[in-house]
Amino acid sequence: SSGINAEWPLRPGTLEYGVTCITFLLGIFIFAAVVGNVGDAITSMNESKTTYQKRADAIKLYMQHHGVPDVLQRKVKKWLEYSWMRTQGVDEQSLMDALPERLRARIAIQIHVKTLKKVKIFENCEHGLLCELVLKLRPQIFSPGDYICRIG
Repeated sequence: SSGINAEWPLRPGTLEYGVTCITFLLGIFIFAAVVGNVGDAITSMNESKTTYQKRADAIKLYMQHHGVPDVLQRKVKKWLEYSWMRTQGVDEQSLMDALPERLRARIAIQIHVKTLKKVKIFENCEHGLLCELVLKLRPQIFSPGDYICRIG
């Protein structure tokens, strides 16, 4: 027996042994970084869901405490669920408020002009008019089944 382990062909002190050790350690560090980032992403998602759930629970408790009728409570709960599904806890308005007005306007035009062109009364309007209309729009969330038109 020569004393060399056939299972481990690299001898300490050789170049191959050093490269293998460095590659192994580098792989461990990269794996740890990836796992850490995934953990942070999951924590962030859970944090916004927890904030939403606390707010929803407080609203439900408030309605029960003040004797709000069950029909209205169900409507509020449906709206809360719909709001969460639509935004996932992201406050779009505060995100947009962080941008300069000209960028906000360009983003709004990019997103909403196509939608306005689909409305029959706006389909033949000039692009400039549609852009002005888009800048006058204000976001609102309505529950399914709500009437969104009003007279006046």
